[in-house]
Amino acid sequence: MKPDYFDLISPSPILLPGVGGVLSPTLKDISTLGIHTYHYYLSVLSMDVKTYFSMLPNPEPRTFPSEEELSRLSMFDLLTLQPSSAAFLAEILNFFLKEDVSFSGENGCFLVNAKEAYQTGNAATALTGTVPSKCCLENLPTGKITEPVGSNGSPEKQPTGRITRENYEALCSLICRRNNVRFQKEVPLSGVKSKKAREIMKKLKKGRAEKAKSGKKTDTSTELGNIISAVANRHPSLNPVNIWELTVFQLWDSFFRLSNNQIYNIESMSVAAWGNKDNHFDAAGWFKPLDLSNEDFF
Repeated sequence: MKPDYFDLISPSPILLPGVGGVLSPTLKDISTLGIHTYHYYLSVLSMDVKTYFSMLPNPEPRTFPSEEELSRLSMFDLLTLQPSSAAFLAEILNFFLKEDVSFSGENGCFLVNAKEAYQTGNAATALTGTVPSKCCLENLPTGKITEPVGSNGSPEKQPTGRITRENYEALCSLICRRNNVRFQKEVPLSGVKSKKAREIMKKLKKGRAEKAKSGKKTDTSTELGNIISAVANRHPSLNPVNIWELTVFQLWDSFFRLSNNQIYNIESMSVAAWGNKDNHFDAAGWFKPLDLSNEDFF
C-alpha cells in the first residue's frame, strides 16, 4: 500500500489490512524508549538477510546456508526461529503498532489484539544467535492458523490481525515510512528475467556494498537530536518544551518545510531587489507539495 501524505502527517494510526494500525511515534515516546533503542528497533525492521548473517559472531563459512536455502529465507523466518528473537520482534512491533502483538509458536505468526498493558524487556541481545540449522530451514512456518483455545477448553477471543511471512515486509515498509526511514526491498536476482536488468542490479548491489565498507562517517547534522533543536529554535510556534508532542514524521515534515521556506525567502528578496527577468521565481513555491516519491510500497 502507498499511504497518502495526509495519512503520513496525521497522528492517527494507518491501518494495514489484515494486520493493524501503524503509528508514527511522538518524540516524547521516543525519548521515553531511548534514542539508541529506537534506532536499533528501526535497524532490525529495515534489515535484510545478508546483513543478518554478517552480524553473527565469528561466522564460519561452512555453516552458512546454501544459495538455494537463502532463496527460501526471509527476515521473518530468521527472527522467529528462536523464542528469544521472536519475543524481541514482538517488543519492537508493540512500539510501532496501536494494538498488542504477541508471537504464537503454534501458528508460526504474530497475533494482533486490542492493546493491553505492555512492558518492554531487555532483549537487545536476542539477535546474536547462531546460524539456523538445516532442520530449522526445513521446518519453516507454513502460515496455517489454528484457533487459540483458553485454559477451560473454550475458544479465546479471536485476534484482530496477524503478522505472517507474507505481510511482514509490507508492515516493515510502512513502519519505516512513518518514521522517515528508507526501506530497501531485497529483490532476488533469480526472480529477474531480463539479463540486462540482472546486470544493473548486480552493479547496484556491488556499489552499495562498497559504500558500506568505505566507513564514511554519518552526517551528524541529520541526527534526530540536532533536527529537534534546529526546528524548535527556528519554527515560529514550536519550542524545546512543546516540540515533544510532534510525531517523528511531523518533525521531519516541519524541518523540510522550514528548509524550503528559507530558500523561498531568499529568492523572494532577490526578486524584490533585482526583479524577475528570467521568470524563474515561483510565487506559489512556498506551498508546493514535498517530494515523497522516493519509496515504493506494497
